Amino acid sequence: MTQTVQHDKDTQTFYIEKDFTRAYLAYEQKSDTVLDFRSTFVPEIFRGKGIAADLVKTGLEYAKQNHFTVIPTCSYVDTYIKRHQDAYGTLLAR
Repeated sequence: MTQTVQHDKDTQTFYIEKDFTRAYLAYEQKSDTVLDFRSTFVPEIFRGKGIAADLVKTGLEYAKQNHFTVIPTCSYVDTYIKRHQDAYGTLLAR
C-alpha cells in the first residue's frame, strides 16, 4: 500500500504521519549535488506495511528528478538501492 509522503526541506526529511505518529527518512544535503540518506525510522506499530519502502522510493525519486547523487549511509537505503539497481544504481555517489 502506497502512503502519502511529505517532504520537509527545512528539517531534511521525507515523512509519513499516521495517527499522530511519524515515520521518516532523514537526509543531509552535503553539496549542491549530493544527498546523504542518513537514517530511516518507522515506529514499531507501522512496520511491515511498506512505509520504509515508500519513504526511500520517494527520496530516491526526488534525488533523481533534481540531479543529485546519493550516499546511502542508512543500511535500509543501501539495501533498497541494491534491490532496485536498474532504477537507482546510477544515483550512487562515487
